[in-house]
Amino acid sequence: MGSKASKALEEAQKSHTKEISLKEYGLKTLPLVVCTNFNYITKLNLNDNVIKEIPPDIYKLRSLKIFWVNNNKITTVPDEVGLLAELEDFQIDGNQVHRLNKVFFELKKVTDISMSRNHLKEIPTDFSSFTTLKSLALENNELTALPGTMSSMVNLKTLNVGQNNIEYIFNDFSNMPALTSLTLFGNRLAVLPENFGRLGTLVNLNLRSNHLESVPDSFNMLKKLTTLSLWDNSFQDFPLPICYLESLTELSFSNNTLRFIPPEIKHLTQLRKLYLQYNQIEYIPTEIRYLVNLNILLLHHNRLASIPCEISLLKRLESINLFGNPLPAKLVQSDQQTFMACMAAELEIRKDVCSRVIQQHYRVWKKQFRFRSVVRTLVEMNKLQRNIVLANHTNQMIQSTIKIQRWYRSRKLRIQWHELVSKVLLLIQTTNNSLNRNNSTNSLGYHNNLPHSTSTGSLNNINISVARLGSLFGFDEPDSEANVTFLDNHVIKAATVTKLVEYLCNINYSEEGFMRYFFSTYPSFITPLELFQLFCVRYHVEPPQNCSPLELAQFKKTNKPRIQERVINLFEYWIKYHLNDFQDNPKLLQNFNSFITNTLLFEKETSAKRLIAIFNETKKKHIDTMAELMKLAENAPKPILPLKSIDPHAINVLDLSSIEIARQMALIDQVLLSKISASELLSKKWSKCTEENQKICPNIL
Repeated sequence: MGSKASKALEEAQKSHTKEISLKEYGLKTLPLVVCTNFNYITKLNLNDNVIKEIPPDIYKLRSLKIFWVNNNKITTVPDEVGLLAELEDFQIDGNQVHRLNKVFFELKKVTDISMSRNHLKEIPTDFSSFTTLKSLALENNELTALPGTMSSMVNLKTLNVGQNNIEYIFNDFSNMPALTSLTLFGNRLAVLPENFGRLGTLVNLNLRSNHLESVPDSFNMLKKLTTLSLWDNSFQDFPLPICYLESLTELSFSNNTLRFIPPEIKHLTQLRKLYLQYNQIEYIPTEIRYLVNLNILLLHHNRLASIPCEISLLKRLESINLFGNPLPAKLVQSDQQTFMACMAAELEIRKDVCSRVIQQHYRVWKKQFRFRSVVRTLVEMNKLQRNIVLANHTNQMIQSTIKIQRWYRSRKLRIQWHELVSKVLLLIQTTNNSLNRNNSTNSLGYHNNLPHSTSTGSLNNINISVARLGSLFGFDEPDSEANVTFLDNHVIKAATVTKLVEYLCNINYSEEGFMRYFFSTYPSFITPLELFQLFCVRYHVEPPQNCSPLELAQFKKTNKPRIQERVINLFEYWIKYHLNDFQDNPKLLQNFNSFITNTLLFEKETSAKRLIAIFNETKKKHIDTMAELMKLAENAPKPILPLKSIDPHAINVLDLSSIEIARQMALIDQVLLSKISASELLSKKWSKCTEENQKICPNIL
């Protein structure tokens, strides 16, 4: 370490400064005293030395935020740089770095990285981990492509990869969300990706000195682009998508082979600088007059034989260059003010000529009165024809409206009739089923500490002479000891099936676990198909008898929708937690589909779609569960076979593995237990082996 560097470090240690600059000190290595005694510094400048490597002790500078080692002879970046947790700005331009280690990408707070003028041949995929990086400079390296993984750098705003060997840009690169400045000059690009327009935040784009002949159609999506440089490429035609970049203020197309400028350039109303020199342009459109903000226009060394006089309308034009064009010497050699005056005079002359031509034609037309009358007649006939077409169109709309109204009325009557027929069929079916059943009572107990209670009503106690559907099932009966009994805390102790269903649909009755207890035990006293019929009857609830008009209106507005919504919630719970009831009973599934299709879709379409979605989702979960079980079965461990061959007629248990014996016994028990359904465990039917109980619990007894 030289005396000059030593003095600088001594002064820095005395002043306790947090910034150390050893620029142009001729250092060959970084003094170790910097890493040991200056671990509090935040900035270290080692530019313009001959340092060949960064010492491993650099990790001791825990507070370092800015680290510059430009213009040295460093070949690799040590892993210890990745341990500088506070580093925000890292510059290593003008060195001989050819690769980066993975530990380098552990920098979590870095915002600026500059590695220009090195020997990097590719951009590592680990660059995507720099989510805080805002500026990246990789100019003058040996890069060949821009990877799509860079789109993960969500905060990157400035990217400079000029003067490389880039030939290809991956499509995913266009998904960078915050990029505002992109420099790609001096590369080998021949095409841009089709989705390049997704870089919607781009403001500055430099594509100078490439091999581009066109731009993708999505280029017009760069609505925020203000500066575009396409100088020194291979364009022969002016790309039309560029004409729709309404925010563009500076456009450079110099040193190409453009032959013309399209009229669509009139859309670039914000353009201030337009560079078109060193091309083969032969014609400038008159639409250039719409570029009202244009300040600089360079057209020298082209093939222009004339200039549109409308250019005199550009009042803000300050500089125009026309040298090297086959134009009159008067225009080429004149100054700005004289040129604009000549163009304005020519414009006035053209206006005068046009006005004279118009006047001449007007006189001719005025003399031809017959022509005017013919035109008037044609106009009137055209109006009449349009009125006829409009009248026919209106008549068609009226006829279509009448047809729609008729169809709607017939559809509404059909729905009402279908609903009535469904109720009658349901009534006949449930009546026939009820008359064939025994006059046995049903009971439901919800508390283990209560004795088994009995029900005093059943589905068979139906009065056929009653005309109301709910009365046939006992829904209109008032509460009494004959159909429902309660505990002291107003919790149901025992009830008939219809009363249980009625309280399930009653939003004012709240018992914790009531719905869960019911659906877990109902197979012991009613079949799933009969329960579904009771729910359908309850859904079609009817108003109380002899009610006043006010009570009837209140019933239709409040009570009936609440009961129907409660029935739908019961169906949801039934499907979600007892899907096997539907899968094991095709008749129940058929009736459920018929109820949704013929009733619920017409009255409550949203609820119907919700039930269908829940059914499909539950079914999918069931299938996924079975698939997982099958997968577990496929991944079962290999059986443990005996080490020596055994005679099958003289097998000894001691010759087999105890683990394999236990495993096989567990598999046999699992097959037997999986066949047992929850309904077989109710009411302790399995405790006595009778012929009837064997039918109810076939997998237990």
